[in-house]
Amino acid sequence: MEKSNFENGVDDYKNANYQKALIEFFVAVIEDPNNAEAYYFRGLVQNQLKSFEDAIDDFDKAIYLKPDYAEAYYNRGVAKNDLMLFEESIEDYDKALDFGLRNERVYFDRGIALQMLDNYEEAVVDLDEVIVINPSNRDAYSFRGFLKRELEDYKGALDDYNKAINLDNTNSDDYKERGLVKYSLNDYEGALADINIAIVMDSGCETAVEYFYKGMIEQAMRNYNQAIDDFCKTLTIDTAFDDAYFLRGICYMELDDVKNALIDLKKAQKMGFPEAFDLVEELNKKIKDIK
Repeated sequence: MEKSNFENGVDDYKNANYQKALIEFFVAVIEDPNNAEAYYFRGLVQNQLKSFEDAIDDFDKAIYLKPDYAEAYYNRGVAKNDLMLFEESIEDYDKALDFGLRNERVYFDRGIALQMLDNYEEAVVDLDEVIVINPSNRDAYSFRGFLKRELEDYKGALDDYNKAINLDNTNSDDYKERGLVKYSLNDYEGALADINIAIVMDSGCETAVEYFYKGMIEQAMRNYNQAIDDFCKTLTIDTAFDDAYFLRGICYMELDDVKNALIDLKKAQKMGFPEAFDLVEELNKKIKDIK
């Protein structure tokens, strides 16, 4: 028996043949304008093709035909998230949960939307739900660790990053983020160890941020020459990294290298770094007193 356009579209969607699936679903909704599933799957395809407005329109139609369509609410929320319509996406995730779609994807994605609205406390609650549903979800521990760090719950964040790394020790970002948490807890040796692991893991594609974090830690440990070297590496990768100029200038000040300190702090000042203004004035006064 020959398959319908809808069935062919589902097959194409599952095989990631999105353009072909789109054509099949267009025909399917022409053949049956009351087929909520056809609109829903066409919306899924539009999401994959990053046609988010069209996806929302399709999910609207699916929900109109089937008002308790939990998956349609969820995926409409995903499309709205991609359009940065975070408040609207949260409303859709709420509806999906109300209609019984209580799985880790919904809570995780609602947590992302809440985080984007700076609602970290509620986002943590959603990640708690994710972990209850799936205690082996590394991403959930990592994301919750980030949220707790933003809330300055450093011990809670450290516990989450430890769990994330225990579940999967191949993600350099987890080591980098755990290093920042340890830095905030004044565990500079532990922080440095984690940042060094991240740099080794990213060998050949290290980021400016990694060396900047390493420089921050070395500076806190009063290893000013090493910190300067790290900030130099940061600026080799990203010449517009104003924080690196500022902190390298501070390191030069600690080493009584007034000339280089002034060069860096003036650069930071020119880039709009507010804390540099007073220090430049202080150094200029110091130079005048020497003369």
